Amino acid sequence: MKLFLQSITTRIAIWMIVIASVPLLVIAYTLLYQKKDEITAQHLSNLQVVFNQTIDKIETNLQYQQQLLKNIAAKQRIAEKLLSTNPNETMQLDPVIENYVTNVVKENGYYDFFILSETGVVVYSYKKEGDYGKSINDLSMKKTALAKVCFQVLATRSSAVSPLEYYSHSKRKSSFIATPIFKNQKVVGVIAVQLNDNHIFDLLKHYNGLGKTGEVVAGALTPDGKVVAAMPLKYDADAYKNERVLNAGHNATGMVQAVRGKGGRGEVIDYRGVPSLAVWGYEPILKWGIVVKTDKNEVLNTFYKDEEQLLYILIFIIIALIGTIFMSAKRITRPINNLIMSMRQFRKEGVFNLNVAECEGELCYLSQEFLTMAEEIKAHQHNLEEKIHQRTNELRLAKSSIENYVGIVDRFVITSSTDLNGKITYASKAFEEISGYSNEELIGKNHRILRDPQMPNELFENLWETITSGKDWHGEIRNIAKDGSYYWVSVHISPNFDAQGKMIGYTAIRQNITDKKMIEEISLKDQLTGLYNRRHLDAVLEKNCQMAERYNIPFSVAIIDIDHFKNVNDTYGHQVGDYVLQSLSEILKSQCRAVDILGRWGGEEFLIIFPNTEESEAEIAAEKIRKAIEIFPMEYVGNKTASIGVCEYHDNLNETIKRADEVLYQAKAQGRNRVCTYRYNKQ
Repeated sequence: MKLFLQSITTRIAIWMIVIASVPLLVIAYTLLYQKKDEITAQHLSNLQVVFNQTIDKIETNLQYQQQLLKNIAAKQRIAEKLLSTNPNETMQLDPVIENYVTNVVKENGYYDFFILSETGVVVYSYKKEGDYGKSINDLSMKKTALAKVCFQVLATRSSAVSPLEYYSHSKRKSSFIATPIFKNQKVVGVIAVQLNDNHIFDLLKHYNGLGKTGEVVAGALTPDGKVVAAMPLKYDADAYKNERVLNAGHNATGMVQAVRGKGGRGEVIDYRGVPSLAVWGYEPILKWGIVVKTDKNEVLNTFYKDEEQLLYILIFIIIALIGTIFMSAKRITRPINNLIMSMRQFRKEGVFNLNVAECEGELCYLSQEFLTMAEEIKAHQHNLEEKIHQRTNELRLAKSSIENYVGIVDRFVITSSTDLNGKITYASKAFEEISGYSNEELIGKNHRILRDPQMPNELFENLWETITSGKDWHGEIRNIAKDGSYYWVSVHISPNFDAQGKMIGYTAIRQNITDKKMIEEISLKDQLTGLYNRRHLDAVLEKNCQMAERYNIPFSVAIIDIDHFKNVNDTYGHQVGDYVLQSLSEILKSQCRAVDILGRWGGEEFLIIFPNTEESEAEIAAEKIRKAIEIFPMEYVGNKTASIGVCEYHDNLNETIKRADEVLYQAKAQGRNRVCTYRYNKQ
């Protein structure tokens, strides 16, 4: 056995087996586990799609519910009924509104519908349970979900949604949506609806694309740090009713991050203690952690079968390889063995038979070839040293150029880098100059310190959704510098990845477009009056048309024309005429709401767009404006009057403007200084 292992044939065979087998095994298992990673990544991508669809479904539904409540709150009959009722007493709705509320409750599956006075009393309830007639300031109501959401609405004057909480008056967990009721821009009450918990559960109960073991899990964080089931579970239908704790031991690792507002994806241990592939994140409206998952064994079932099959194939290949290599090794070493036999014959008999040795050429020229090789290596080493010296000089020059380039970028390019949470890790000198903050003030801070609160939240939601998915984002953002001044930048944000392809942060490159934005703003305004010009009014009208068609949100327009304005120009000159136009602009601005869009339509005509306003409300607003113009004493010309035509949008924008213009000329024909409204025959 010892001689067999010491044999050159055996050693060559063993080395050939190792050399052939190791790469084969490495390549085979590399490909196999690459397939595993591809399967895992593909399934995680599928789970991400389901997760995004789930979040979109929740937010879209709740936004729809909020918009529906706003439309109901805009009904003037409800506001007028509230104002005519003692705010501490219950009220009866007229049959039309009562029938409308009943239809809304049934069509949307609400559990209950409430109207609260501005003092917080439940003056109307569809079901008239124990909360009917009570005030949200009472001890029995003050800490309920209904009270919390109504307090928020009264404080913010905007819609709000409460998380799912137990509501004692209905003896069930419920979520409430509430919105304010306005009358002349004053909050006169609150409308709220109580959602059935099944309504919310239905938004999450789907398993398409998740496999046999997949499910969507929702969890809520309790004050004591526990994570409890916020809905029935696939493997525990009573989890919601029994408030099952999901984070027992090391379970629900993804959910623990989700309820604390952290999103992610990867392998987790679910609430059953089963390894799973999951995508998780936070739903801010309901304050839930959402986990979309599938059991790991189901996802990798094909991989495990392929792994077993590959093992059997490799065993068969290696066995065949061993036999082939041993035969090849014997053939390779045969000349050496023959040479050894010839040398033994020479030692014993003094005869060296080269023909028997079969080594003519290679063995004879070995020494000569070695000496030749040594000379070549020495010459090559000398050439290599020269090339290394030359390359070192080239690298030194390249380093200097790179350092100069980096310095130029730092001085003139507005760029920064952040970690995955948006905390700044690098800021260029140009970034410091435009923001007004020093490098020490920026590093470690979140980019939110520069955020203009007037920028729409949807822009930043789209930004984060894009870059967290590994894609580039480009857009225009207005920021606030340290001294409080505003500046506009065109931003391009790209994700950063490490050597393993893992996302580690983001890099943003900006261009200062403040001057461009100032020019754009100037292009939207009328030079004489400072109001919006015809071009901008056309764009706003088109946008309101789209909102009306998509969400059934009404809007009205009013065209205002100064009476006998030509006489002013003819009598006093165009400078006084300009003064009259400017004075009228100031009157209109003082009488219009913040949401109304006011602009110069042309000549002495002005246009007002009343968003979310029906013709009756627009007519009242127009009459108020007419009176304000009539009583305003203008220098040089005294009191002037105006005629106003009002029309609510209905199907076609051009027809709406045409009808407003028609009733304007009707007002002129009836003696001027009046408001005329185009009235549709509403069925």
